[in-house]
Amino acid sequence: MGWGKQLTYCIAFSSKEVVDVTRRYVHDPFLNRMRRKQVNEQWLESYLVDMRDQLLQNDPDSEKIRDRLRMEKEELLRERDGGVVSGEKLLPRQSGSLEWRQKRGEMGESQE
Repeated sequence: MGWGKQLTYCIAFSSKEVVDVTRRYVHDPFLNRMRRKQVNEQWLESYLVDMRDQLLQNDPDSEKIRDRLRMEKEELLRERDGGVVSGEKLLPRQSGSLEWRQKRGEMGESQE
């Protein structure tokens, strides 16, 4: 669906945070968990928390950011519909030339 890629890990980062946002972008969380074998899940979570703690160490907004992250994590864990993105929003990649998208396999399922 979407770009036609099987996403395994999607890590978002900024100057203040590092977060595994994979669940926001996968259609089937169960199949995604089966593919996630490159690193131990507990190690990844611990590593991301350590990195985030380093980034937020002297930040005056650290508690506000941590509260938001906790709320987002709880929201993702409550979802049981197999993903956040609904079917009508799953469009193939729109940017880049046609040739480039075809070479990358990002034309979606129905347009390859």
